[in-house]
Amino acid sequence: KLLIDLEKHSPGIVTLSSFYSHSLIDGSVFKESVEYLNETSILEGTSGQVPTIRIPNYITGPSNCVASLGHLSLCCVSECGRLTSELETKIQGPAAEPEMISDLVAGLVSSSAEVPQHLSTKLVREL
Repeated sequence: KLLIDLEKHSPGIVTLSSFYSHSLIDGSVFKESVEYLNETSILEGTSGQVPTIRIPNYITGPSNCVASLGHLSLCCVSECGRLTSELETKIQGPAAEPEMISDLVAGLVSSSAEVPQHLSTKLVREL
C-alpha cells in the first residue's frame, strides 16, 4: 500500500527518489541498495531516464522473503497472481476487447484498491 501511495505518473511505477525519500521520512521501510535493486530487476531506467522502481518486481523480490534455506524461500504472497488468474478465467482466451478488460479490472477486489476501480482514460486507451 505504501508504494502505491507513492505512484505519481504511471501505475505500478515509483521514482527511485520517491522510494528513498519515503524511507527517510518513515525511517525503516525501504533500505535496499541501488546495486541490489538493479541486480534483481527491480530498478528500471536507462541512461538519461529517471530511475524507477517497478512495484510488482519489488513486492516479489528476495528482500521480501522472511526466510531462505538453499533452494527454498518463504516470501510474501503477491496478489498479482490471483488477480491475473481471475482475469484469465473470465476472459477465457488469448485476447479480449479493451472494454471487457477495463470492465473486469474495475470489478477486481484487492487489498490495495477500492471497488469499483476508476481506470484513467489514458490507461484504458493503452489497452
